[in-house]
Amino acid sequence: MGTGKIRVIQLAIAAAMAAVLGGPGTAVDGRYCQPGQEPEFVYGFAQLSTALGAQMGQPVECPHVEIPGGDIVQQTTTGLAYYRAATNVAAFTDGALHRAWTERGLVTWTGNGSDAPGAAVASTLPELSEGVVLPTVNLEAIFGAEPPDLAGLDRERLNTLVFTGDIGLVRMVNVTTVTTGDFVWPFRGTAEILVGGDLTVANLEGPLVAGCELQYSSLEFCGDPRNVEGLEFAGIDLVGLSNNHIYDHGGAGLESTRRVVEGAGIDHAGEGMASIQVVDGVRFGFVAYNLLWGYDPAALTEEIGALKRGVDVVVAIVHWGAEYTSVPVAPAGTVTAPRDIARTLVAAGADLVLGNHPHWVQAVEMVDGVLVAYAHGNFIFDQQWSVETLRGVIGRYTFYDATLVAVEYLPVHIRDWGQPWPADAEEGEAILAGMRTASESLWPY
Repeated sequence: MGTGKIRVIQLAIAAAMAAVLGGPGTAVDGRYCQPGQEPEFVYGFAQLSTALGAQMGQPVECPHVEIPGGDIVQQTTTGLAYYRAATNVAAFTDGALHRAWTERGLVTWTGNGSDAPGAAVASTLPELSEGVVLPTVNLEAIFGAEPPDLAGLDRERLNTLVFTGDIGLVRMVNVTTVTTGDFVWPFRGTAEILVGGDLTVANLEGPLVAGCELQYSSLEFCGDPRNVEGLEFAGIDLVGLSNNHIYDHGGAGLESTRRVVEGAGIDHAGEGMASIQVVDGVRFGFVAYNLLWGYDPAALTEEIGALKRGVDVVVAIVHWGAEYTSVPVAPAGTVTAPRDIARTLVAAGADLVLGNHPHWVQAVEMVDGVLVAYAHGNFIFDQQWSVETLRGVIGRYTFYDATLVAVEYLPVHIRDWGQPWPADAEEGEAILAGMRTASESLWPY
């Protein structure tokens, strides 16, 4: 997350709890533990405790805290149990993951949003002031000579989501970081750009696992867990984990990667888990999918629709399409055309669709007023063998509250088998010109 924006992991209701408690042992609701009395869970936490077992721990005090409005919080030996009166849902957080018992069963998510995906939560965003006209995002606004005019908008209501091309902390990138001991090396040329986002997101291509052997050309990816230092250095808040390499070391590799990034304070989405990020009161919900070989439109519609009920903006991070082409087409032997999938995602409620996997920068398209960026190219990758695979773009997506008002693409060039730097003026113009040409070449759907 960018400078000046403090990433809030603890729940707002936990902060309220601390303010109410005033310190350990303070009586809040008159329920001191009597002699021989053991602390007990209250307000539906017992059912959640039964489902989670040791993960939820045990209550540490007899008192619980009731926040004005009906929310309840209760400290446990492993985290914080909380009840959200607005949604009638009991949940638990250990600081990295949230788990809640809902009508859909047990739901798990990441982020600093306290309401479970699927919970219907009314928007708290202010109305648009009279006379304020928001810029429209279209191809001309993205690629034209003049950027959108945001000068008349309230700066406090503007937030920028930064998204990169594929990040593979594997093979030659991993060889470099491990042999030099410099695990922030891949990000040294671009960290200043990435930390400038209010929310910085990336696709992490490949698992981070202990004992990963150095690889030079393998298609079975892995990276040393210490590579997470680079993600921290670059201010990355969230990684998408749904791609065609995340299971290269099986389910254990996925779980290892989740633990590694959680340990660094980085959230994740994908493989059945959503993430809710609250930035200046705007609730961003993230889902991530690997849709290379097939997909279930009904399942996508259900998951995105459920998430949409409780957030202001739904962002879908998608791994899709044929490799090494500037326009989105289905991989050979499949019928999973990205343009078809994009329409399913938008119809389900996605407000922004961010794609990767082709390893080339690809077209963007407006689908029913929603921007779809099909691929951002490579960002940190060791594909030195062609001009196109050495190029990528960093997307800057600026929102006014929940409305996308500006899009900017910053071209990058990869050096030394995995270190991106801002492209020089000539190459940058060529990358953006190619992106625009590809976008304008898309046939009417």
